[in-house]
Amino acid sequence: MSQYLACPDYIHAIDTGRTVVLVDVRCASTYALIGKARRIWLTLSYDCEFDETRPELSGDVVSELCQRGLLYVVTQPHRWRPVTCSPPAQASWGTQTVPVRLERPSTGDHVTLAATLALVVTLAVRHIGTSHRALQRLTCLVRWATRMVRSKATITEAKKSILAVRRTARLWPARVACLEESIAATLALALTGRCATWCHGVATDPIALHAWIEVGGVPVAEPPSTKRFTAIVRIHGNNHTER
Repeated sequence: MSQYLACPDYIHAIDTGRTVVLVDVRCASTYALIGKARRIWLTLSYDCEFDETRPELSGDVVSELCQRGLLYVVTQPHRWRPVTCSPPAQASWGTQTVPVRLERPSTGDHVTLAATLALVVTLAVRHIGTSHRALQRLTCLVRWATRMVRSKATITEAKKSILAVRRTARLWPARVACLEESIAATLALALTGRCATWCHGVATDPIALHAWIEVGGVPVAEPPSTKRFTAIVRIHGNNHTER
């Protein structure tokens, strides 16, 4: 009987031309595949049939990928999630970082009830339950909150929402990072009947994850460095999409 290899639906792959970065969207864990491991992953993404005698699949790479839960054996062909292609990053050899200097609220930006409620709900969902499923819970929250919202937010409305959340977060004793901010801003907009696109993406060399909201494909209240991130998950409004 023929054997095939399948990739779990929660694993997203991004190919930069030198590296395949795997992201577990349940918990935001990342894995980098280079050289032979990258070639094997790309080969299997197009042809999932597993035959140990095939020269390109020989060695212990496949075994290690299975042990890490990144692949599993099935008896029927299983369609893989398409690999997302990302422009190759300039090699830094670990000497550079990905600067993400977010726009900070001014004294004229106010804490709103919607922002406060959205942040409380976001942090509650983030911390109630196991940590390795936190991202999965938060993306489910976004899908649920924006499912029936049909009116698109303007850039101005989205910016007011994210800045209100950031100002609210200053008063919060716990750490509030880009993931919690972007989720809370999306929820705050949904409470007012508006929706923006929530994005979660990865940059390579060095590998870094970032979450943000955008309107019309334009990141809102984000620095230019956000353009270095390739979105692997996008959720927006009544017709949400994931990739």
